[in-house]
Amino acid sequence: MWYTVTAKFSIHKQYPELQKALGNILFGIEDASLQTAFESYLNTYEKCTIPQEKEATMGCRETFTVKYLSGEADKYLCYRVSHVKTSKEDKRIVTQKNDIFNIIFDVKQKKILTLEDVLLPDKVAEVKGLIGGAFPQMHMDNEKISIGCMKNGKMMAVEMFYELYINAFTEEFKQKLDWETIVQRAEKKVYDYVDENPTFPGGDNEMIKWIKANINYPEEAKTSELYEILLCSSIVGKDGSLSDIKVNSSKTGESTLANELSHLLEQMPKWNPGVLYGCPVRALRTFAITFSKGDILWGDRSNAFDIVEQMPQFRGGDAALMEYLNKAIKYPPVAEENGIQGRVITTFVVERDGSITDVKVLKSVDPSLDREAVRVVRSMPRWIPGKQKGSPVRVKFTLPVTFRLQ
Repeated sequence: MWYTVTAKFSIHKQYPELQKALGNILFGIEDASLQTAFESYLNTYEKCTIPQEKEATMGCRETFTVKYLSGEADKYLCYRVSHVKTSKEDKRIVTQKNDIFNIIFDVKQKKILTLEDVLLPDKVAEVKGLIGGAFPQMHMDNEKISIGCMKNGKMMAVEMFYELYINAFTEEFKQKLDWETIVQRAEKKVYDYVDENPTFPGGDNEMIKWIKANINYPEEAKTSELYEILLCSSIVGKDGSLSDIKVNSSKTGESTLANELSHLLEQMPKWNPGVLYGCPVRALRTFAITFSKGDILWGDRSNAFDIVEQMPQFRGGDAALMEYLNKAIKYPPVAEENGIQGRVITTFVVERDGSITDVKVLKSVDPSLDREAVRVVRSMPRWIPGKQKGSPVRVKFTLPVTFRLQ
């Protein structure tokens, strides 16, 4: 059996402390540059020559890789470190060792960051409870830090967005970022896609009951033979309070019913806030209500058809829809780095005005891909609504969103 050992190092060689740390991580050799550590490791093999091809048998292959990913040269540097060792046994390719992880090198402190350097004690305990005793892999940018580990051959990651976890990080870690700007942005940001949508206490049915019990119907709305659809939107704060309330009517011109509902929504009790990555956030919530002769016929999440005479359609057809998805999808870095791909099946409702509501994941692939699929679907422009007997109606729709690595 013969061995092939290769190394691919792409690092900042002006940092000797980083060199020593990487030499220790990959080769278990302390206080030596990465190159010296690698050469020392090669000396553990007996000198040999590659046999003639007709006599050769498949041997063992080892590859060591250190790749620079991102970072700011005067603050922090992120790297991917890997060691792969494979061999052929009984005509089968066997991976004997496969260590792949991300590290963050603190330039000022001249060390590789640990969980304790990044997070406050309560968060350290929480993350360790998720990843167990595995080596914590970390990668950061100006928006978030990803912390994960390899479990059963698969990557499990916890993404912590700075704007959501304002009170989770150490002062030392905050110095690596423009923290004042992050705090200001967190106070103003409104999310139009979240893991858990804001809800009225008790759900939509209770919301409809509350509106029925408190609204003062204008006389003209009580006698009108035509139904009126009101599309409502509001920002639900972290404390559940409503702000920036807007009510648009399907009628042309001014609507007294829309004005009445707008005033009523200002008096609503506090909602359950939207949740993203386990944290309450300011989130946009939209819903439609249909009124007829002084009564509410239906609200946001009821009476949606599965099949109608004229199904809803993306403006421009299927080709335009595929083009939109290809341009709008932003491949999540954590999924891209770990080779995760697949097809997320989403469902949603196309409202009577063509807007998209009630977006859900029917078939999941990975949390990061699921969130991106929901974001892209919720961001779609208005569709051509479905019709039944010539009238626009609410229709459920299923759409697969495919993530494929090049």
